[in-house]
Amino acid sequence: MNKVRLLGLGMIIFGILIGYLSTSTNFHLVSGIMLGLGIGWTITGRFGRKHDNTISGIKTTTSEEQTV
Repeated sequence: MNKVRLLGLGMIIFGILIGYLSTSTNFHLVSGIMLGLGIGWTITGRFGRKHDNTISGIKTTTSEEQTV
């Protein structure tokens, strides 16, 4: 299990604890944000998106087949 997924599990647990133990609505907002980030990080296992070198779904290559 990588570090990002462990951090995500920690955020889920901490977010649940904050939501359960607090009485203020501001802390409930923070708890919800932490839960969302934690779930996302636990599922994906990375912080950012994966970027492909695509333009509108068509991969761009620099092969000799294109230069005719």
